[in-house]
Amino acid sequence: MSSERRALLGLTLLPLALPAVAQQSEWKPVGLVRLRQEGFQWFTPADSAGRQKAYTFTSALIRAGAIQKRSDGQIRLEVSIPALFDLPTRASAPAPAGGLGPGANLRSLNGSQNVGFFLKQGFREFTHGGQSLKLGRFEFGDGRDVVPKDASLAWTKDQRLSDRLLGSLGGTPVGRSYDGVQFGHARGGETVTALLASPTRGVFDLDGQSTLSKVKVAYLGKTRFTPTSESRLFGVAYEDRRGVKKADNAGTLGDLRPIRLVTLGGATMGVRPTPSGPVDASLWGAIQGGDWGGQKASAASALGEVGWRPKSGQGKFWLKAGALWCSGDGNASDDKHGTFYPLLVAPKLYARPPFYAFANVDDRFLTARYLPRKDLSLRLEHHNVALATGNDLWYQGFGPYEPSGNFGLSGRPSGGKTKLGELVDLAVDWNPSPSRQVSLHVGHTRAREAVRQTFPRGDAWFGFLEVTRRW
Repeated sequence: MSSERRALLGLTLLPLALPAVAQQSEWKPVGLVRLRQEGFQWFTPADSAGRQKAYTFTSALIRAGAIQKRSDGQIRLEVSIPALFDLPTRASAPAPAGGLGPGANLRSLNGSQNVGFFLKQGFREFTHGGQSLKLGRFEFGDGRDVVPKDASLAWTKDQRLSDRLLGSLGGTPVGRSYDGVQFGHARGGETVTALLASPTRGVFDLDGQSTLSKVKVAYLGKTRFTPTSESRLFGVAYEDRRGVKKADNAGTLGDLRPIRLVTLGGATMGVRPTPSGPVDASLWGAIQGGDWGGQKASAASALGEVGWRPKSGQGKFWLKAGALWCSGDGNASDDKHGTFYPLLVAPKLYARPPFYAFANVDDRFLTARYLPRKDLSLRLEHHNVALATGNDLWYQGFGPYEPSGNFGLSGRPSGGKTKLGELVDLAVDWNPSPSRQVSLHVGHTRAREAVRQTFPRGDAWFGFLEVTRRW
């Protein structure tokens, strides 16, 4: 057995001993084990000789810890142990092609390192009545302060309206946490949530322990909800003083001045019965301003979606249509930055094959869901993805996850073209029990003119098989 396989076996067995230890005290064990096999075939760069544009790799994640419930709140301690195996060694090409998919990013960041170990969560939470105060390291996603009782609204919020500016990126091998303070107040059909924190290192980097202290976020949101509707107003203040080279169409690589942005917006969703079946709708929008180094920022983003569950299908079918737009910068020579910056976002909401970010993008999509049983979900999506303006770049990225050197967002030239690609996504999720999940996903992206400026041939495929066990 190889050393990598022995390490994987050891990581799998480690959390099995933790529940027995925790049960000897007043602590309750919590955690998960997730195994994922991923496969990629990236677009073909002009310099493709010897490049690994097609590859597979394995990731494992163990999160193990315990919660102590107290009369005035709780204490939670949790460690994370991510592991990576069989990463590609030749999946990078000269600029502007760069890394050929996530496997290349993982290899360039971690080299031959296979396993990480760090504190994922460690916080003390005080609660009194409807108020809560959380101090320490924890996970956070904007809009996740309320879970709707209606199943269709809960899915829409989880997949579309939450984590749009701040998220923990649970779908990546390492993820992200926040070090700081979170306040919550709930009364009747209303909640208020406030956050002041800095994100941690991680996402693709196995070293997720340190704090990105030069990146700071402040969030304030107010949500009102009923059994069939929900509305939220929010504001986010964001500062990045890392002094790294920015990704933008102005070529301001020498401008290392801080980024200071304020994003204001709102979200609403609701579901209504009709004679032919329930109809749901959701809307999210935000405006953004501030300083992009030496430029003034002025940007916006919007999302709208409608859905229908045909009565004839006994609620098992769900058809949805929507559009996502994030502004781009139409003039590279002025002193304004018009590209919407997605902050610390979780792109899994739309782009499971991670070939575009929520910046300078126009995405029109159709979704068909089939729920044959309570424990089984099938989803088919079609995305027609374009750039909001051909004068800007084709962006990819997850926001800051390195203290220096890596901005967190990268951009490739579009050659003035706007059509990016057509994406077809198929996802199957099976939950045999509340603590177990099996997910299968396959996605194909047909490259269009903007992609062809950098990758003259080939389309992209992405797929994974994932098994998760929680306790």
